Amino acid sequence: GGLAQGRFDAAERLLDGLIRDYPDWAEAWNKRATLYFLQDRDDESISDIEETLRLEPRHFGALGGFGQICLRQDEPVSARIAFEKALLVNPHLDGVREIVHELGAEFRPVIN
Repeated sequence: GGLAQGRFDAAERLLDGLIRDYPDWAEAWNKRATLYFLQDRDDESISDIEETLRLEPRHFGALGGFGQICLRQDEPVSARIAFEKALLVNPHLDGVREIVHELGAEFRPVIN
């Protein structure tokens, strides 16, 4: 609560307005998905990630965010698929590559 929650609320109001005024702007949806993620509002975050990816299928940030939610929900296979898709779009995501490695160095890639 307190100051942090006030900042979250203010950010959410700002992003709600941006999404209302610019509904085709993928990054506004992605930023609100991130805000929801930080508040453990996973269902709302996933909904905004889906909209981000509908608008911009190659949005590797949204793919990575979905992977993080999957990890938090103990769904490592789904997480790995999301992270691998993010790496297909942007192979320079070293942190994501490390997570994929940790998720199963002994397994071959799930997608190719």
